[in-house]
Amino acid sequence: MPTIASFGGETKAAKRYEGHLGEAEDSAIRQSKKLGLGTGFLWGSFFGMMGIGFWWGGHLTIQSREQAMINNPIPADFETNDIYAVNRAIADEYCKYRPPGSFGQGDLLSYTGDAYDACVCSIPWSTISEPGVVNIQCGCTVGELSIASDCITTGRTIAVFFSVMIAGFLLGMIPPAFQAIKKAQLAAYKLYKIIDRVPSIDSSNASGGKHVSSMEGQISIQGMHFQYPTSTTKTFEDINLEIAAGETVALVGESGSGKSTIARLVCRFYDPQEGRVCIDGNDLKDLDVKSMRDHIGVVSQEPLLFDDTIAMNIARGKPGPEPATMEEIEAAAKAANAYSFIQAFPDKFNTKVGARGSKLSGGQKQRISIARALIRNPSVLILDEATSALDAESEKIVQSAIDNLVGKNGSGGGITTLIIAHRLSTVKNADRIVVLGARDGTTSTVNGSNIVEIGSHDELMAKEGGLYKALVGGAHEHDDDDARTGKGLASVENGNSGTSNATNGHSVETTYEELTGSVEKDNENADDDTHTQSTDTGVLNGEDKQIEEDFKKHVDKKRLKAYSSPEQCYFFCGLIACFCTGLAWPICGVLFALMLSAMSILDYDVARTWTEWLAAAFGLLAVADIVAQYFQTYLFEVIGERMTRRIRTDYFRSLVRQDMGWFDDPANALGVLTSRLAVDIKLIRLTVGQGTGSTVSSLTALLAGFIIALIAAWQFALAFLATMPLLAMTEAINWALMKGGDSASKKKLGEISGAFGEYVNGIREVQSFSLEEVVTSDIAELLQEKILVIAKKAAVFRGISAGSVQFIQLGVYALAFYIGARLIDDGLLDFESFNLVLWSMAFGASGMGMAANWVAAAAKGKAAAVRVFELFDRTPPIDSKPWNEDGSPRDMAVPSDVNGKKGEIEFRNVKFAYPTRKTARVFDGLSLKIPSGQTAALIGSSGSGKSTVMALLERFYDPVAAVVDRGDKGEDERIEIVIDGKLSDSNGVVMVDGVDIRKMDVKYLRNAIALVGQEPVLFDASVRENIAFGKDGASEEEIISAAKTANAHEFISNFDGGYDYNVGSRGKKVSGGQKQRIAIARAVLKEHRILLLDEATSALDNESEKLVQASLDNLI
Repeated sequence: MPTIASFGGETKAAKRYEGHLGEAEDSAIRQSKKLGLGTGFLWGSFFGMMGIGFWWGGHLTIQSREQAMINNPIPADFETNDIYAVNRAIADEYCKYRPPGSFGQGDLLSYTGDAYDACVCSIPWSTISEPGVVNIQCGCTVGELSIASDCITTGRTIAVFFSVMIAGFLLGMIPPAFQAIKKAQLAAYKLYKIIDRVPSIDSSNASGGKHVSSMEGQISIQGMHFQYPTSTTKTFEDINLEIAAGETVALVGESGSGKSTIARLVCRFYDPQEGRVCIDGNDLKDLDVKSMRDHIGVVSQEPLLFDDTIAMNIARGKPGPEPATMEEIEAAAKAANAYSFIQAFPDKFNTKVGARGSKLSGGQKQRISIARALIRNPSVLILDEATSALDAESEKIVQSAIDNLVGKNGSGGGITTLIIAHRLSTVKNADRIVVLGARDGTTSTVNGSNIVEIGSHDELMAKEGGLYKALVGGAHEHDDDDARTGKGLASVENGNSGTSNATNGHSVETTYEELTGSVEKDNENADDDTHTQSTDTGVLNGEDKQIEEDFKKHVDKKRLKAYSSPEQCYFFCGLIACFCTGLAWPICGVLFALMLSAMSILDYDVARTWTEWLAAAFGLLAVADIVAQYFQTYLFEVIGERMTRRIRTDYFRSLVRQDMGWFDDPANALGVLTSRLAVDIKLIRLTVGQGTGSTVSSLTALLAGFIIALIAAWQFALAFLATMPLLAMTEAINWALMKGGDSASKKKLGEISGAFGEYVNGIREVQSFSLEEVVTSDIAELLQEKILVIAKKAAVFRGISAGSVQFIQLGVYALAFYIGARLIDDGLLDFESFNLVLWSMAFGASGMGMAANWVAAAAKGKAAAVRVFELFDRTPPIDSKPWNEDGSPRDMAVPSDVNGKKGEIEFRNVKFAYPTRKTARVFDGLSLKIPSGQTAALIGSSGSGKSTVMALLERFYDPVAAVVDRGDKGEDERIEIVIDGKLSDSNGVVMVDGVDIRKMDVKYLRNAIALVGQEPVLFDASVRENIAFGKDGASEEEIISAAKTANAHEFISNFDGGYDYNVGSRGKKVSGGQKQRIAIARAVLKEHRILLLDEATSALDNESEKLVQASLDNLI
């Protein structure tokens, strides 16, 4: 975003994004045609299969009966012999029928001729006990009417049809199961690969080296070369350092110089590629890792505290099988200056600290962490930035605890102490200070760090031109007053003021690079992939609650509808298609009922005619459904895709115009924003997309089926209607089971993932304190209590649910058959009407579960619309206004007196704090003036505010002072610092050519400034497009000229395709130096009055730095 904003590229970025959206839309619409045909052929084949199956079944049934009558004819004298008189009377009453489609209406027709004979033979005479009845054996009544009979009956035809259909559906469920098994096998392979991995440094291997029972604490580093496994540059090159037992040594240097790396090597988290790291003369590789670490205490910048009591957190620091006693815990707390605030808690040492110590202040967490380290009685104590993340008050208290420990006069005398810190107050009392940097005595460590200086604070401050003195900032900063304020090596907590041509304020830790994503390459953290936080917990735990809250908010339906209003014609045509697909199911039920009636007629000519016509009707229904399904899918896909394209377009436009402070907010992190673009808008799409079409189709089927049933037999229809909610419920359960009913397990797994993430992020402390078994048992216990229990319950629930679905469905049909039989027996219903009601309503209700699920999805869509529209309605405080009201690109407002303006810069008494770093003042009265046409260099230690100057000049932020609000809180409580938020001259003014930049058009201001950052952002486009991003309508000659000025034309010409070569995402297809020179060419092309070079060569190797520096020399 800083690159886009700096180059005024909001409209270009939006145009590129909208181009990709157009391609995605076209692809989705093309895919929808295939999907429509696929869906249509799926259900069309079902209807066609019914037609063909019933036609063939009817044919076989008729043929079987005809053959049975030939093989077993009716007695020849049946019409004349008085012995059959009773039989004839019963047959004359029974052998009547109504043509298919009568539905109980009209006169009965009597069978005659062969049809009459077939009817007589179909009567189960053996079951009639009336006097005078003769058990006539003819036709299909010969033998038992069982499954062993040779006759093909209507019932058998239906049984075969449904058996084949159900088998087909079940066969269709096999491939997804195999796919799931394959995924499980792949996941298991990855897991077992990790489980089976034997680490090169294994603390669990008791036979891996010499057991360390005692330790003096002498540390020796001899000829060490080290490079992190995932880094491409060396961290150390030929380091030699001797630390005596009981000595306190401070390690200082720029970020990336390897201070923390030394501590990690001493703890043996890594092994050097060359050289040795020894303790008490023993190479660490020859020592048992676990017993060695038992003698080392570590206090880090962000200590890992467990969600347990204070006592247990301190006690976990004690090595060995013997648990810590309460006396030992209290003694450690007193030594760490923590006893008093612990006693102030109601539960004292039994107070729960919360996850990661969330219920404690920063200072309290650090002092508990120090107590945990001290209870080990360590021979070596490592303090790794133990106070850098604290506010001033907490720092004083924690520093006091440290001062009571370290040094020969401290209570921890005799402990070898390594202090890693930026602040002067933390390191000045050390016995020796080791300054890390490059061999040439500078802070650049691109080619590996080395020891530049060693000595006490006074000795190093007395050294003229020394690196330590430069890091401190001058001899005047080492007097007692400044030392007490915590000023010094890298940051000042409460800011600075001054009036000069240099930056005099400082920022704590966070710099512009970190806030905007151009992260400085830090060799110390090159391997540190554990910083990647798992966001699953928050997403999984908060999603439903957030949806519920957003659902309660009002959504402007007209506004939402406006995004799909251009496709109103498509919508109405789609509704017609939905009605057609919905009507297909009750029509299928009607045809099915008629087919059963036709197959039951014993007049073979009539039956044959009706089955053939009904089979043809099923064929027509299949064709009609294919056409309707195609248009339903296609039209609603067009509506959904075009609506989402419009919403995503507006969302992206709203996104790129937001101010940098908004992007700094963790609530607007990259993952959240991309999720909104992908997930939220997809949920909105459900309100008008395929889900809407399917729901309209389902409701149409249900309503049509119910109307048909009421017309055919209202008594049975109403009785059957009472069971419809049960059928709908089973459909909803089926859908829920298909979607997966393990959401509870996922949420609990998210919670465990959060705990797991804590342990992984704090893995160095876990290993330092040999807590591997503790955290493993914690995770195992959580899995047992929260996952396995829930999983078992879920399995039982799924089993009961699946069984209940089958039970309810079969029970409903059994009840329907029972009620139907009673009504038929009472003469209120005939067989054909019974089938018509049953199957039209059964087929019509088949989509109710889908409709119920759509209602839930639509609710989520509404909640998503609330979140999306909130961004649409947000007006950023710093608004570049890239577009006019009608959506067209806006021309920048050029001041009338622009002639003669050369780019003079002035910062006048500027106060500033980053919105998300409320406790850190970056500037407190900065004044700086740079005349036009001059080249000014901003230097200072990391975090001193160099990049912040450029961010304010670009107006990524406005001067806003941090205000301390102490309230009534005690010293051990957090100090709340809030941003004033008022843009006034009291917070200072940034001026360009004598004009307050807040009064300028943001677009005009940024158009006058060109920025080249340390890690320039190149877009996934051609070299030409990336350079042309610096100027609208740049010609080929201008692009080539800019490339030549940046010393880039030669290597660009050697690319395959030259200027058309695609640089890849974030420029990954080009080297660092090439990427920088393309970025410089982009800046050259821009008609700028001010050029900002933010560490443009710091991340490059020597050769690339020379080439890029030559390009810069051509500019300045």
